[in-house]
Amino acid sequence: NLTFATAKFEQAFSALFATFAYNRCASVIDAIVDRLRLRGLTTVGTEPGADDANKEKLELIWRANRMDKVQADFHREALLTGDGFLIIWPGIKKPGATGEALPTIYVQDAAQMAIRYDEDTKQKTVAAKLWRITSGAYKDFWRLTLYYDDFIYKYISTEKKDEPPKEIGGFTEYKPTPEAIAAGLAIAEAWPMPNPYLQIPVFHYPH
Repeated sequence: NLTFATAKFEQAFSALFATFAYNRCASVIDAIVDRLRLRGLTTVGTEPGADDANKEKLELIWRANRMDKVQADFHREALLTGDGFLIIWPGIKKPGATGEALPTIYVQDAAQMAIRYDEDTKQKTVAAKLWRITSGAYKDFWRLTLYYDDFIYKYISTEKKDEPPKEIGGFTEYKPTPEAIAAGLAIAEAWPMPNPYLQIPVFHYPH
């Protein structure tokens, strides 16, 4: 409850400010996030010297994704919602670029993600991401992506909606536009898109 300096102030303003509240939860979360930092990366190799090579590559991927800064976003989302999600996939190679496309780490909004586990093995069977497009030609359409260990299915709603479609018939196949491909913002891909890594590229960290 608010405390007023004098009875006169309380009489004048207590009814006006009766619903005032100060949410201290963000401060609690941020205090923990400020203390959470990855201290190191370790791997287990199968050949002599493999550990050092793998660790060096992991550190390169970490730096390329600016995870020293981005990890705070992941920790905050996981602490706020109880679930942290990452999607990891090779980055798009720009036209004319040389060298290997490094994996890109995408921190996800937990409200947009869902994952199902096998009842017996507790292994991931499918993951889904559902979100509303907020800009561009498809503004206010909904996107849905289903991640399996062998294929990835991308959908878009058939029309603009305030809420996501409740039935699968409200979605159709999504493919990048020729303009996005020409600009190097996307690559031409099959539908469904094969997943050559044979594992679901969504990583779930429940808290």
